[in-house]
Amino acid sequence: MKKERVIKQTISSAGAYQPPSYQFNVRRTLRPGARGTWRHVEEFRESLYCVRYRDDEEHGLRFTTVELIRSVRPLERKKGPFKLEETVSIWPRHGETELTQKLERWGGTWDEQHQCWLVKYRVARKLRLARRARKAPTTPTTY
Repeated sequence: MKKERVIKQTISSAGAYQPPSYQFNVRRTLRPGARGTWRHVEEFRESLYCVRYRDDEEHGLRFTTVELIRSVRPLERKKGPFKLEETVSIWPRHGETELTQKLERWGGTWDEQHQCWLVKYRVARKLRLARRARKAPTTPTTY
């Protein structure tokens, strides 16, 4: 009787279900095939990922929830603008002596003609400089 009262209280005047603010404590999480999941395995088959039993001490209710797999597709990783072993250029700002020292320690070379550091893109990412990485200059500049 208590369950019915709680559920009836959650229906709004328009007749739409308004979920109450339950405080769930997860009592148990079961994988498909474990004892206590057979009904859900029959219903959801390969889509079933897990079954959770949750308790709401305040309202004295126990909930059974299921987690389903809706779709499976290949993981698409974002590709960076450069390959990891590609040489990129980093233009230092005025007074960035620490950055200059780091780039030198990590194997960067100073390009005197273009006034920039040349490093592998992998190093630029490691030093959190990927946003400042630009295509390495190939043509000489004329003044």
